[in-house]
Amino acid sequence: MKNISLKLRLIIPIAFLGIVAVLSNLLSIINIQNVNTSAANIADNYMDSKSRLSEICQSSMNIHKMALSHIVATDYDTMTTLVQQIKQKEALLDNMLAEYEYHIVYDEEIPLMERLEYNGKRTVGYEEESGIQQGTADDKQDVRLQR
Repeated sequence: MKNISLKLRLIIPIAFLGIVAVLSNLLSIINIQNVNTSAANIADNYMDSKSRLSEICQSSMNIHKMALSHIVATDYDTMTTLVQQIKQKEALLDNMLAEYEYHIVYDEEIPLMERLEYNGKRTVGYEEESGIQQGTADDKQDVRLQR
């Protein structure tokens, strides 16, 4: 160390710190690009998926409300009109579910969607046959299983 000049003793640590700073900045730029890619993926795919899922949820709740209205309807014409409206809404819900399949990433979600669709139709069937308690109990059980 005594043979190295003072000028070289100062340049070596400064050059080393400069190299570390450049490498650190390059790594930070790469990480920022990764974060940007992930954010763009979330904004493009998952936010659209979430909005479509909320539309499906709202449609399902509307069908359920109509089915409850069917139960308390007093005349035959109102009941048949509600059943026809429910079937139309179910067809729209089926289309929405078919479109939502594009957003499904995991294979476990497909049986869950099919089960929800089946149970929704079964609940309306129970309500049409005045088996309200059984249909509601099945729905509540499915909601508990999903949590």
